Amino acid sequence: MAKLRVGRVQLSSRTCFVDSKVHEGDQGRLLRCPSGAVAVFSRYSFAGRWGEEGVDTCLRTQFPFSDGCTWETMQRVRGGPSVLEFTYIEHPLSGNSCASSSCTARADVEVSDP
Repeated sequence: MAKLRVGRVQLSSRTCFVDSKVHEGDQGRLLRCPSGAVAVFSRYSFAGRWGEEGVDTCLRTQFPFSDGCTWETMQRVRGGPSVLEFTYIEHPLSGNSCASSSCTARADVEVSDP
């Protein structure tokens, strides 16, 4: 087990809206389970694998956007051993006339001993 702390979240554009489930300064824990890895933050957990290359966890969400479309996100916490990276990508799932561009985000996630 290790403690996690999210650094500054960098958006691909100042005008982006993102459905990010982690924010700058959020603290969490990284757990190694028999089935893999879990990065746990206050309201959300990212699940995935723990291997020789490090951890690779993810969380998918959906949200309605002002363009009338439903968007899906893929949010990941991955890397290791001392620094992980949070990444965010999105794409439209359904609707007409969806926004022509999507937003991305990233942040370093500091790893420390419990």
